[in-house]
Amino acid sequence: MKRLLIALVLSALVYVSYHYFTPPPPISIRFTFRPGELTELCDASIQRAKETVEKIKGRNSFELLLFSRSVGSFEQTLAKLGDETTPLTFMASVSKEAALRAESTACEEKIGQLYPTFFVDKVLYRSLHRGIPLTVAERRLAHETFRAFEKNGMNLDDAKLSHLRELKQKLATLQTKFSKNLNDDKSSVLFTPAELTGVPEAFLKRLVRGSDGRYIVTTKSTDYLQLMENAKSSAARKRMMFAYLNRQSTENTKLLEEALGTRAEIAALLGYPSWADLEIDGRMAKSAKEVQHFLDGLREKLTIRKNQDLEKLLAYKKQIEPGAKSIDPQDIAYLADQLKKKSYAFDEEKVAEYFPADTVMDGLFKVYSKLFGVSFIEVKDAPVWAEGVKLYEIREKSNERLIGYFYKDTIPREGKYGHAAAFSLIAERTIRGRTSKPISSIVANFTPPSADRPSLLTHDEVETLFHEFGHIMHQTLSTAPYASLSGSSVAQDFVEAPSQM
Repeated sequence: MKRLLIALVLSALVYVSYHYFTPPPPISIRFTFRPGELTELCDASIQRAKETVEKIKGRNSFELLLFSRSVGSFEQTLAKLGDETTPLTFMASVSKEAALRAESTACEEKIGQLYPTFFVDKVLYRSLHRGIPLTVAERRLAHETFRAFEKNGMNLDDAKLSHLRELKQKLATLQTKFSKNLNDDKSSVLFTPAELTGVPEAFLKRLVRGSDGRYIVTTKSTDYLQLMENAKSSAARKRMMFAYLNRQSTENTKLLEEALGTRAEIAALLGYPSWADLEIDGRMAKSAKEVQHFLDGLREKLTIRKNQDLEKLLAYKKQIEPGAKSIDPQDIAYLADQLKKKSYAFDEEKVAEYFPADTVMDGLFKVYSKLFGVSFIEVKDAPVWAEGVKLYEIREKSNERLIGYFYKDTIPREGKYGHAAAFSLIAERTIRGRTSKPISSIVANFTPPSADRPSLLTHDEVETLFHEFGHIMHQTLSTAPYASLSGSSVAQDFVEAPSQM
């Protein structure tokens, strides 16, 4: 009771201090840096976080009773580190400058190596345990924080804990290198005009041709799908498929094999049967066995429909290739697309004419505006990292209150993240009594504009845009008080639920 009384008094004092005497710190994002500057900023943020953690460990027992000076302080330290360094590591996925991407990747590797050092610190763990959570949010934060410590080996002896820290840091390095290799991939395939018979004329017009007259088709998903769905030549499709599926395969296969071994070693050290069991601990599904049971049930049901679809595709293939006896992997996308055109008069290229990118964005905004009572306003002349990137404000429609921001980056370019994702750059959280403004970004590779036609999106690209924007809404409309509980920071097997809804 005495500890609780002291915590309540201290809470009141800190509440008044934070609300009435300390303004919230400004938050900004930069995209241009002189050589070495990003590294300096990254290192400085890491050093500040380390120093703050050491201060938390050095606080006396009475001060640590106050949740905001123990678990809350640790959470805000990590949130501040994230706000400062996530925009820096984001550059590895979007910057056109190879040198900047390299610095960004190095920063990401350092951050990945830093976190394990915090969560294997027994002195820090004991210090944080002194804090008394008083609210539902504080109890939730305490539960998730201590779970993270315990999943990082708090019950291991010092020798095993030290080994675990080394393994975690090694894994972070392997994962960062794997992603960097894919982002930096410049692979392409050369095709003669005859080999590209069947692909849309608009697609051919935007391709670059080599000195020998052959077309250069990149392994970006936009180029890959166009060729796989439309090129009549099975040999051309097969070459494209192998190039796409084998991007960075020599280096990344080694990294993947090493990462899988490292993951298995980490799981065993922590007493889990497998990495899957370790990862699923704390998620909605509860156990790897439950997940496997769910997948097995899906597989049984989907196999029936898959076989029916393959029979249709084979029947169609026999019409255009008499004597065909099987479906090859490179045939599936092509035959499915041709069959849609023939049987259902469905032509992706014709449908795309109804989906100019700007029109789709307007429609997207109308849908989400109606759903959530918000409005989206483009910020003119905002600093961005590449041509074609746009920044938007998100405001509450009823009173124009600023809620947050998001960037849209959907045009393919060299060095860019190869698929589609929503990146949370600044997390929504309470900073000294006031809510920070979250900032997110959609990064995708949709059909680009050409000299004589605007960007026209396929139906799949429209679906992808709506899906990723669901993540943006999840990240920016969040009202959780702590960054580690806000936006997409939920049980990992719930992350996709809002965007699907």
